[in-house]
Amino acid sequence: MECFAEKVQKAAFDWQQSGRKTELLWTGMTAALADLWAYHHEQQGDPAITKELAAFITASMERIDIDAVWGQRRNCAGCGERYKLENMSTCIECSKTLCWRCSLPYASGNSRLISYTCPNCGGEMY
Repeated sequence: MECFAEKVQKAAFDWQQSGRKTELLWTGMTAALADLWAYHHEQQGDPAITKELAAFITASMERIDIDAVWGQRRNCAGCGERYKLENMSTCIECSKTLCWRCSLPYASGNSRLISYTCPNCGGEMY
């Protein structure tokens, strides 16, 4: 099974190879999570964030209504309370969504760049 990084890199490569066909861009929550993933990894100096990958994610983000994505409401998988997605952490691998309180035990990093590890699959949460 491909991890998120492999999926987004393959999607970006396929998009570039197709001549940047619009229908290959990501949409919705997938695009939003890719944007968060890329930002986090870029801040860490990850060489995987290439110009081509950034162009794919930027083009995908231009196609979505980010307020509509983050404004969706979901139930926390930990406590069951309902929140807007902008106030939750979502795993890029398994899509498990936790509220800010339930995600705190899985946090690491500094106050500038906190990351969370999914208790379900070990994936990154944003």
